[in-house]
Amino acid sequence: PYNIGFVEAKPVLIDLLSLERHEAGAPWEGYAQYCREFVFPLFFAAYRGIDFRVFFRGQLNGIELATASKVFSFWDLLRPGVWKHVKLQALLERTFRNSTVDVNESYRVGHFSKDAILANMRNLRRTIETLPRPGADSHWIDYGATHSYTADEQAAKVAFVEAMLERLRPRRVVDLGCNTGAYSVLAASSAEQVIAIDLDSACVNDLYLAVRRKSIPNIVPLVGDLLNPSPAMGWMLRERKSLFERIESDAFLALALVHHICIGGNVPVESFVGALGDIARGGVVEWVDKSDPMVQFMLRNRADVFDGYTWQAFHAALGARFDIIDIVEQKGGGRRLCMVAARVS
Repeated sequence: PYNIGFVEAKPVLIDLLSLERHEAGAPWEGYAQYCREFVFPLFFAAYRGIDFRVFFRGQLNGIELATASKVFSFWDLLRPGVWKHVKLQALLERTFRNSTVDVNESYRVGHFSKDAILANMRNLRRTIETLPRPGADSHWIDYGATHSYTADEQAAKVAFVEAMLERLRPRRVVDLGCNTGAYSVLAASSAEQVIAIDLDSACVNDLYLAVRRKSIPNIVPLVGDLLNPSPAMGWMLRERKSLFERIESDAFLALALVHHICIGGNVPVESFVGALGDIARGGVVEWVDKSDPMVQFMLRNRADVFDGYTWQAFHAALGARFDIIDIVEQKGGGRRLCMVAARVS
């Protein structure tokens, strides 16, 4: 998966060095890797409802065959692909692990013809195409229809974001907590690229399907957790960049996000604002006050220890990091849209 890049929102294989001409009689050497990095994760999600991303955070090479074999039980053998691509492969690996036989030579004199390889690939394609869509518990998939904004407030919010895009003219925008991407689509009308990131995989999936359906080439939807971001990995921690390094942009959208980070994640407002400044030189961030029903809902079963979560502290943090261009109050000050730009020395 790390060798798949998104070009105009389409997944493209960028590892040209992995392309080789087939040698008669040789097996498909990439089969085991393909299973570890693509097939097993899809099986985990579709058949077990397991979030496979946690495996990639700890292992660059995907889900090991031994792990996959342990996850699927005897009854899973009835599921398409589990016997052939998990259990049988594990059985063959155990058989050859302690064998003195030259496996490659055994393959060449065996039945691994080109037709057999192609048949295996066709079987994989059919299996993957017919996998059930992974179930996802989404708390936010209906947010666009159920939010508390009036039509006038929503129109004002759209106009405020448009004003930022016109003023800053960013080439690259990151929409932090994008939900189903309404503002990502808005930003895509003027920016060259929009990185749309949200924790809710169902929301991101809907955005991805909409991007494909509407042929919007410059939105890249990502599932990611800002409170638990993907770390830098690999050799000297430079082989794979961290999430925050990868989403650095010219402008950010951080709409209805601050309470999830600062209250949901116990992050001080100063640190939240600092992170925004590290990600981009300016943008729009929305303040959500403690009086807001959503914040009250978040605090219903926990002690309010967030004395520093105030508009005054947030405003001061913004002013220390950015030039504040404009502020628009909504809901009697319960929410405030803030347009900021890099401080001019």
